[in-house]
Amino acid sequence: MTAAPVTPQGSLTVTGHWYYYDRDDAYTPAIEFLVELVRGDNSAHLAWCFTDLAGAYSCGPVDNPGGVGVRTRLYSWTNYNPNPDTLAVVNPDWGTSNDTANAYKTRTGVVVLADGVQDIGSWHSNNGSNYERAYWTLRDVIDVWRYVHFNGGGGEAGPTTVEWKLDGTHGDEYHPGGNVHITGETPLAPKGTVTKHEYGHNIMYNVYAGYMPPNPSCNPHTIQGSYSAGCAWTEGWAEFLPAVVNNDPHYYWANGAQLNLETPSWGTSGWSSGDWVEGRVAGALWDMFDAASDGDDTYSDGGFANFWDVMRNVRSDTFSHWWSSWLGRGHSNVSWGPIMGLYQNTIEYRTGPANDDFANRHTIPYLPFVVSGLDTRNATTQGLDPALPCASVAYPRQSRSVWYAYTPTVTDLYKVDTIGSSHDTVLALWRGSWGGLANRGCNDDAGGLTSSLTRTLYAGVTYYIEAMAYGSGAGGTLSLTMSRQPNDRIFSDGFTGDQ
Repeated sequence: MTAAPVTPQGSLTVTGHWYYYDRDDAYTPAIEFLVELVRGDNSAHLAWCFTDLAGAYSCGPVDNPGGVGVRTRLYSWTNYNPNPDTLAVVNPDWGTSNDTANAYKTRTGVVVLADGVQDIGSWHSNNGSNYERAYWTLRDVIDVWRYVHFNGGGGEAGPTTVEWKLDGTHGDEYHPGGNVHITGETPLAPKGTVTKHEYGHNIMYNVYAGYMPPNPSCNPHTIQGSYSAGCAWTEGWAEFLPAVVNNDPHYYWANGAQLNLETPSWGTSGWSSGDWVEGRVAGALWDMFDAASDGDDTYSDGGFANFWDVMRNVRSDTFSHWWSSWLGRGHSNVSWGPIMGLYQNTIEYRTGPANDDFANRHTIPYLPFVVSGLDTRNATTQGLDPALPCASVAYPRQSRSVWYAYTPTVTDLYKVDTIGSSHDTVLALWRGSWGGLANRGCNDDAGGLTSSLTRTLYAGVTYYIEAMAYGSGAGGTLSLTMSRQPNDRIFSDGFTGDQ
C-alpha cells in the first residue's frame, strides 16, 4: 500500500458559511452561532469562532494538520462577551449545564486544505433533521437578546440555557435560578413565541438580580383568566416581550392555536378584566408600545427603551407597581397616552374627575350652574374624543377633558364660560351621539386664556359641553359657569363669539 502524500505543516485559517432550514423551511444563515474547527481524523479541537450576521465565520490561524484534513462543527450555543451572556440549547440527556458538550452539533465533511486562508464552503444541517429545532430555538433566544441589546438603551437580557430534545415532554416552563424547559414540539410554534415567552421569564429573573416576584395561584393559568396580581405581571411581561421582538401581538402555540393580545377590550367574551389577568397586562403594554390606534388607545411610546428602563431599574412585583415606577421615572403620563392604553385593556388606573368620560358626563339639573375649582390634572382624553374647529389642531388637539350635558326647557340664548380657571382652557358644544358628535360651537381664548361660548339652545334638545386644556396642557383647577342670557333675539342655531 502506498502512503498518502504528506502535506507540509503550516498555518491555516478556515472560512465558510453555516446555514439551516428554519421553521418556515427557508434556507437561513446561522447568525452568531458557535463554530468549532477540529481535525478530520480524531475531531481534536483546533479553534473556536462565531458566525456573523450572514452565517460567515473565520476560524484560525492554527497549525494545518495536513492530510488528515479538517472539518467544522456548528453548535446550538453562543456567547456575548464581555457580559458574559451565554445562550445555549442543550439536550438534557447529555447534561443540563450550558457546557458546549451538551449542545447540539452538526458537522461538515472532512476537507484537506492547503496552508493559508481557505474556504471550506457553505454547509447546512439536513432539512428535517432531528437537530434543526435546536437551531430554531437558539435563534429565537438570540433574537430576543439582540432586541434588548440594541433597543433597550442599556443593560442586557442575560444568559439562558434551554433544555430541549425531540421526544421531550417536560415543559413549557422556566425554573427560577435554573433552566428553561420546552417540549419537543414547542419549537414548532410560529415565530418562536413560546420559547421567547419562557426566556422572558428568565430575563425577569436576570434583571431582578436573582429574584422572581411572587405569583400565587399561577399553576395552572390561562392568558384570559384572573388569578393574582403577581401571576398577571410575571406572565404578562413574558407575553409582551415576544410581541415586541416579533412586532406581532399574536401569541402562537405549537398546535396551531393563536390569540390576538391587542383586540380584547371591555366586554370581550371569555376574558376576565383588570390587572390580575396576564393577557390584559400584555395587551396594555403592547398598546403603550405600538403605533396602531385601537379604541381608546391612540398613543405609542415610540420604542422599547422606556419599558426596559423600568424593568432593569425597578424590581416590580405587580403591574401596578411597574406602572407607578413608570410614572416615578418620568415617563409619559399625557392625558391621551399610556393610561388610556391600560384602560383599553380594562385596567382602570385613572384618577380623574367623575365626569372624565363622555359616558359619565355630569347632567346639569338647573341654571345658573357653577363649577368651582374642579381638579382636571388627572383627567384623560378618550380615543374617540372629537376633533375641534378651533384651538390646537396638532395631535393630540386638546387634553384633560371633562363633560357636561344640558337639555333646556326653553329655547333661548345660553352662555358657558371658564372664567376663573387656573389654566388655558378650550370649550366645545356638541350634539349627537358618541363617535358621531356634531360641533355646535368652539372657543379657545375669549378673555386671557379662558373660554366663553354664547349659543341659542333649543328646548328638548340635549347638548354636550366639553371643557378641555389647550393642546397637551396639564390641566389645573377648572371653573365653569352656565347661565341663560336675557335676550329678545333668538338666533337660528346661531352663535356669538369666536368659532
